[in-house]
Amino acid sequence: DTEGHGEGRLHTGDDAEGQGVAEDEVEPTHRHREEALERGKEELAKALRRQDLPMRRLLTHDTLATIASELNLGSIDALYTSIGEGHTGAQHVVEKLRASFGGADGAEEDLAEITLPSKVRPRGSRAERHTAETDQGVIVDPARAFRPDAGTETPGSPVGTRVFLRSNVHAGTHRLVEVLVDDAGRTTWRSLVERAGATLDEFVVSADGEVAALLWNRKGLSELELAHLGRRSIVEVRLEGGTASDLTISGDGSLIGVTIEGPGVPRHVELIGGDATVWGPVEPVRASTDTVFPERHEFTASDGLRLNGWLHRAPGVRGGEPGRPRPLVLYFHGGPEWEERPSANPYLPALVSAGYSVFAVNVRGSTGAGRAYEHADEVHRRPDGIRDVADTVAYLVEAGIADPDRVVCTGRSYGGYLTMAALAFYPDLFRAGVAVCGMSDLRTFYEHTEPWIAEAAHTKCGDPVRDADLLEQLSPLTHVDAVRAPLLTIHGEHDTNVPVSESTQMVQALRERGRVAESLVLPGEGHAIVMHESKTRLCAAMIDWFDTHLADEDTPAEHG
Repeated sequence: DTEGHGEGRLHTGDDAEGQGVAEDEVEPTHRHREEALERGKEELAKALRRQDLPMRRLLTHDTLATIASELNLGSIDALYTSIGEGHTGAQHVVEKLRASFGGADGAEEDLAEITLPSKVRPRGSRAERHTAETDQGVIVDPARAFRPDAGTETPGSPVGTRVFLRSNVHAGTHRLVEVLVDDAGRTTWRSLVERAGATLDEFVVSADGEVAALLWNRKGLSELELAHLGRRSIVEVRLEGGTASDLTISGDGSLIGVTIEGPGVPRHVELIGGDATVWGPVEPVRASTDTVFPERHEFTASDGLRLNGWLHRAPGVRGGEPGRPRPLVLYFHGGPEWEERPSANPYLPALVSAGYSVFAVNVRGSTGAGRAYEHADEVHRRPDGIRDVADTVAYLVEAGIADPDRVVCTGRSYGGYLTMAALAFYPDLFRAGVAVCGMSDLRTFYEHTEPWIAEAAHTKCGDPVRDADLLEQLSPLTHVDAVRAPLLTIHGEHDTNVPVSESTQMVQALRERGRVAESLVLPGEGHAIVMHESKTRLCAAMIDWFDTHLADEDTPAEHG
């Protein structure tokens, strides 16, 4: 089917044979069920947090299963879903929990308040096999294990092996899972800590298994908790900055290290005591005082899916025109299994300083919003992710954030691909684009990228043989005739992830058609642009490109 190649029409592939139509047909129902389940968890968690001390008890699987049975619901997941759909009141469940606890008081907030265990679903379901992951684990030395029932350490007297895992198996988001292996090799597992509305980014556990540091992602912001597993207590640590990563912990759990960054706050390491006392940065931090923290926006795509992004708003108005929005840069992150968060990204503040507002969008396929969201753009669903671009522009214009005549776009890696796709599939929406290390043809990308990258891309982008027609349809180079906006490509000279030919072939094709296109190759750089002088050159080239091609209106350089 070659219809619409010159017009940049987006093909969904819904009419193609053998593309899993049956699975797609049930997807809305499945997604509704998953959303209701997660909503029910969150509502029950909120109801529990409103209670006094009698609620501060461990919610066991059996406790909730009993309540589900009493309410004629078949499982704990069914209980959550019923709450999420409004059929069962969260407060009604809380009262049943209160009765089961017999009104006993608790001494402190513990793991119970945020631990809502899920019923184990049947193993090997089609959706589970393709989407669930367990990707981080810690094995505790059996010689220093403590008995979970007694909560006391028994050195030299092994009771089996404890394994802590970060997993979203049987769950919509990542949580901390504990697996116990006894001396006979029998295993049991439970969801140890999970949080409604948040996903576990990473964790570390002390050598004796007593202390765990948990780093959560809640709507793009990092939250740190210290869990004393033996005492079954948990406390939140206040972090200053947008995001955190790279947790470390001392053997006895008395000291935790974490890397923190944010807009205007460069990456730095802070130390935290095992009692949750923040000791402060290892070295003085030179934070910018004039960087404004971005605003998180959530909005609805044309198919009903909730999208999100961060607005970095440029101050002032343009040229004596109160109420007219600043020119806006739509920024696409790489991955696509990544998430734009408030970080120390050097390019966004540079654009804001030059007078551009920047909206960094997390289209479907991004991480941070749960398992279903992360997998919502795979293979034949890729057109939905590209369509999120147009839906984002529509939202920004309707909200008065963007002037429809002054929207440009940029992104790196997958974001570079999405930049070229945006110009090809939606040529009327953008005045210019800058694609950094982006793929212009998914077929040639598979041919020339590193073999391990090509293999890893199969589940996300499609098989290069079986899905060759789809990859052709989704390639910006296929729709080069539709591109009208000026395009600048920027690429590292030695990039082997996305070879520089992906940029040069797009620029050459555009020039052959009389379009405005240029290419900048950064010497000595690979896929990641790491040298300071290269980053400075990239920023300057991007701003100059946007200024030049918005010049018939007026440019950010004029600073009205």
